[in-house]
Amino acid sequence: MTRRTCVVATLGLVAMIVAGCSGGGAATTSPTAGPTIAASLPPPPSDPPITLDAPAEATAGSTFMVSWSGDETKGDFFVIVPVGTTTWAETAESPYYNATIGNPITLTAPKTAGDYEIWFLKGDMERVQIIKATAPLKVK
Repeated sequence: MTRRTCVVATLGLVAMIVAGCSGGGAATTSPTAGPTIAASLPPPPSDPPITLDAPAEATAGSTFMVSWSGDETKGDFFVIVPVGTTTWAETAESPYYNATIGNPITLTAPKTAGDYEIWFLKGDMERVQIIKATAPLKVK
C-alpha cells in the first residue's frame, strides 16, 4: 500500500467514525474552525396556558379586578399598556402587578382615557418579554 493510499484510507476511517458518533449525520468543516456536528435540542418546556377574565372598560384611575385560569409561574406579572405597544418598561405611569400574590388581583386603570391592553407576562423582567395572555381595556 502506498503512502497516499494509506492517508486516504485513514481519512475515510475518520469520516466514518465521526458520522457514527453523530447519529449518522455528516460532519462538516470550515476553513477557520474544526469539525461541527449538527445537533438539535428539544424545545424548552412551555409555560402553562393562561386565560384572563377582565372587564372590557374601566374609569380612568379606578381599580378593578382581574382573575385568570391556568397556573402562573414564579414571578409572572401584569401590566397595562396602550394598544400598539411592543415592549414594556416600568415607569411611575406604568407599574407592574405581581400575579403570584393572589387570584383575582386588583389593578389600577391608567389616568388617561384611551385604548389599552392588559398583559400577563412571564416572570422574567430582566430578559425577553413573553406575553402569556392579553385582554383589551377601554379607559374612559
